[in-house]
Amino acid sequence: HKVGGRAAVAPKEAVLQFRTGQNETSVPDVKLSKSKDGRTRTASFIFDRPDIIREFLRAPVEHVLTGSFIQGLFMVDTEGTIVTYDLDSVFTNGKPTGITVTHVMKTDREWERFMR
Repeated sequence: HKVGGRAAVAPKEAVLQFRTGQNETSVPDVKLSKSKDGRTRTASFIFDRPDIIREFLRAPVEHVLTGSFIQGLFMVDTEGTIVTYDLDSVFTNGKPTGITVTHVMKTDREWERFMR
């Protein structure tokens, strides 16, 4: 299948990507929660100094200004790809240092797929 115009290749193990085809090597803190009524579950990923930030700081300005440098968070495994676009940047002393990502799951099917 295709993600973001490129053919996604299923890895042998699960990987995280901020840009399709480019694996993130930093490991995020992950927090799982669910709403009081149990219908909505949320996975929050907190990346501290991820690879993509270092790349972003070295990238030419015209490349960064296109708005497509960080495309989302792609969670890729042998079953396919789960995508979320709910990302926020973390800044320390005016410089980007991290990314927080929120992935909301509203059905049992979405939750079970995420947990596999």
